[in-house]
Amino acid sequence: DKVYLKYGAELDHIFIARHKDSNFPNLSEDILSGGLGPSSCPPIAPPQQNYRGWIVVSSRPENHRDSIEHWLLMHNIALDKLLLRDDSRFSIKASDGPYEKAEIAAKSKAAHIRAEGITHFYEPDLLQTSFIAALVPLTRVYWWNHHLKIAKLISVHHHV
Repeated sequence: DKVYLKYGAELDHIFIARHKDSNFPNLSEDILSGGLGPSSCPPIAPPQQNYRGWIVVSSRPENHRDSIEHWLLMHNIALDKLLLRDDSRFSIKASDGPYEKAEIAAKSKAAHIRAEGITHFYEPDLLQTSFIAALVPLTRVYWWNHHLKIAKLISVHHHV
Protein backbone atom coordinates (compact mmCIF):
# COMPACT_ATOMS: atom_id res chain seq x y z
CA ASP A 1 0.00 0.00 0.00
CA LYS A 2 2.82 2.44 0.76
CA VAL A 3 3.68 2.56 -2.96
CA TYR A 4 0.47 4.52 -3.54
CA LEU A 5 0.96 7.09 -0.78
CA LYS A 6 1.65 10.69 -1.84
CA TYR A 7 2.39 13.36 0.75
CA GLY A 8 1.80 17.07 0.35
CA ALA A 9 2.11 20.09 2.60
CA GLU A 10 1.74 23.85 2.63
CA LEU A 11 5.02 25.77 2.54
CA ASP A 12 4.34 28.25 5.37
CA HIS A 13 4.63 27.05 8.98
CA ILE A 14 5.70 23.63 7.75
CA PHE A 15 8.87 24.11 5.72
CA ILE A 16 9.35 27.76 6.69
CA ALA A 17 8.31 29.83 9.68
CA ARG A 18 6.42 33.07 9.19
CA HIS A 19 7.90 36.14 10.85
CA LYS A 20 6.44 39.64 10.70
CA ASP A 21 9.89 41.16 10.14
CA SER A 22 10.87 39.06 7.14
CA ASN A 23 9.66 38.88 3.53
CA PHE A 24 10.91 35.32 3.18
CA PRO A 25 11.59 33.79 6.58
CA ASN A 26 14.06 31.21 7.80
CA LEU A 27 13.56 27.46 7.79
CA SER A 28 11.02 26.33 10.37
CA GLU A 29 12.15 23.85 13.00
CA ASP A 30 8.53 22.74 13.52
CA ILE A 31 8.20 19.61 11.44
CA LEU A 32 11.90 19.30 10.73
CA SER A 33 12.69 18.50 14.34
CA GLY A 34 9.63 16.67 15.53
CA GLY A 35 8.02 14.69 12.75
CA LEU A 36 4.38 15.00 11.73
CA GLY A 37 2.51 13.78 14.77
CA PRO A 38 0.79 10.38 14.48
CA SER A 39 3.19 7.43 14.37
CA SER A 40 1.67 6.35 11.04
CA CYS A 41 3.00 9.55 9.42
CA PRO A 42 6.63 9.59 8.33
CA PRO A 43 8.81 12.42 9.68
CA ILE A 44 10.24 14.97 7.29
CA ALA A 45 14.00 14.65 6.90
CA PRO A 46 16.22 17.07 8.84
CA PRO A 47 17.71 20.08 7.04
CA GLN A 48 20.31 19.36 4.33
CA GLN A 49 18.61 16.07 3.39
CA ASN A 50 16.32 15.04 0.59
CA TYR A 51 12.57 15.75 0.70
CA ARG A 52 11.85 13.61 -2.37
CA GLY A 53 8.40 12.14 -2.24
CA TRP A 54 6.87 15.38 -0.90
CA ILE A 55 4.87 17.89 -2.92
CA VAL A 56 4.53 21.44 -1.64
CA VAL A 57 1.13 22.95 -2.43
CA SER A 58 1.12 26.61 -1.48
CA SER A 59 -1.36 29.46 -1.74
CA ARG A 60 1.51 31.78 -2.61
CA PRO A 61 1.00 33.06 -6.17
CA GLU A 62 2.90 31.65 -9.13
CA ASN A 63 4.84 34.92 -9.52
CA HIS A 64 6.69 34.04 -6.27
CA ARG A 65 8.14 30.84 -7.78
CA ASP A 66 11.65 32.20 -8.46
CA SER A 67 12.19 33.50 -4.92
CA ILE A 68 10.75 30.33 -3.35
CA GLU A 69 12.86 28.02 -5.52
CA HIS A 70 15.94 30.13 -4.72
CA TRP A 71 15.20 29.84 -0.99
CA LEU A 72 14.70 26.07 -1.25
CA LEU A 73 17.97 25.75 -3.17
CA MET A 74 19.84 27.85 -0.56
CA HIS A 75 18.63 25.43 2.12
CA ASN A 76 19.32 22.30 0.04
CA ILE A 77 15.66 21.29 0.05
CA ALA A 78 14.79 19.12 -2.94
CA LEU A 79 11.08 18.37 -3.36
CA ASP A 80 9.19 16.34 -5.94
CA LYS A 81 7.12 19.39 -6.93
CA LEU A 82 6.33 22.94 -5.94
CA LEU A 83 2.74 23.86 -6.84
CA LEU A 84 1.63 27.48 -6.45
CA ARG A 85 -1.67 29.34 -6.83
CA ASP A 86 -2.70 30.26 -10.37
CA ASP A 87 -3.87 33.85 -9.88
CA SER A 88 -5.89 33.77 -13.12
CA ARG A 89 -8.09 30.95 -11.71
CA PHE A 90 -7.86 31.61 -7.97
CA SER A 91 -7.42 35.36 -7.52
CA ILE A 92 -7.18 36.71 -3.99
CA LYS A 93 -7.92 40.43 -3.77
CA ALA A 94 -6.88 42.81 -1.01
CA SER A 95 -10.59 43.59 -0.47
CA ASP A 96 -11.43 39.92 0.23
CA GLY A 97 -12.14 39.12 3.85
CA PRO A 98 -10.27 36.40 5.77
CA TYR A 99 -13.01 33.81 5.11
CA GLU A 100 -12.98 34.50 1.35
CA LYS A 101 -9.18 34.43 1.20
CA ALA A 102 -9.09 31.08 3.03
CA GLU A 103 -11.78 29.63 0.74
CA ILE A 104 -10.00 30.72 -2.46
CA ALA A 105 -6.64 29.44 -1.20
CA ALA A 106 -8.23 26.11 -0.22
CA LYS A 107 -9.89 25.73 -3.64
CA SER A 108 -6.51 26.28 -5.31
CA LYS A 109 -4.83 23.71 -3.07
CA ALA A 110 -7.69 21.21 -3.51
CA ALA A 111 -7.35 21.44 -7.31
CA HIS A 112 -3.63 20.60 -7.04
CA ILE A 113 -4.27 17.81 -4.50
CA ARG A 114 -6.81 16.16 -6.82
CA ALA A 115 -4.64 16.59 -9.93
CA GLU A 116 -1.58 15.09 -8.22
CA GLY A 117 -3.41 12.29 -6.40
CA ILE A 118 -2.07 13.39 -3.02
CA THR A 119 -3.26 10.96 -0.32
CA HIS A 120 -2.08 12.85 2.80
CA PHE A 121 -1.98 16.67 3.05
CA TYR A 122 -0.74 18.88 5.93
CA GLU A 123 -2.14 22.41 6.28
CA PRO A 124 -1.32 24.87 9.11
CA ASP A 125 -4.43 27.08 8.65
CA LEU A 126 -7.43 25.51 10.40
CA LEU A 127 -10.07 27.22 8.24
CA GLN A 128 -8.29 26.17 5.04
CA THR A 129 -7.92 22.65 6.46
CA SER A 130 -11.71 22.44 6.87
CA PHE A 131 -12.35 23.68 3.34
CA ILE A 132 -9.75 21.33 1.83
CA ALA A 133 -11.14 18.33 3.73
CA ALA A 134 -14.61 19.04 2.29
CA LEU A 135 -13.26 19.57 -1.24
CA VAL A 136 -11.08 16.42 -1.36
CA PRO A 137 -12.88 13.98 0.95
CA LEU A 138 -10.79 10.94 0.02
CA THR A 139 -7.53 12.65 0.99
CA ARG A 140 -6.39 12.47 4.60
CA VAL A 141 -6.19 16.15 5.46
CA TYR A 142 -4.29 17.07 8.62
CA TRP A 143 -4.26 20.37 10.45
CA TRP A 144 -0.65 21.02 11.46
CA ASN A 145 -0.60 22.94 14.75
CA HIS A 146 2.83 24.55 14.50
CA HIS A 147 2.63 25.87 18.08
CA LEU A 148 2.10 22.43 19.64
CA LYS A 149 3.94 20.56 16.87
CA ILE A 150 1.15 18.02 16.34
CA ALA A 151 -1.00 16.97 13.40
CA LYS A 152 -4.75 16.36 13.76
CA LEU A 153 -6.73 14.45 11.13
CA ILE A 154 -9.60 16.67 9.91
CA SER A 155 -10.80 14.61 6.93
CA VAL A 156 -14.52 14.57 6.21
CA HIS A 157 -14.51 11.02 4.82
CA HIS A 158 -14.20 8.28 7.42
CA HIS A 159 -10.95 6.32 6.98
CA VAL A 160 -10.67 2.77 8.24
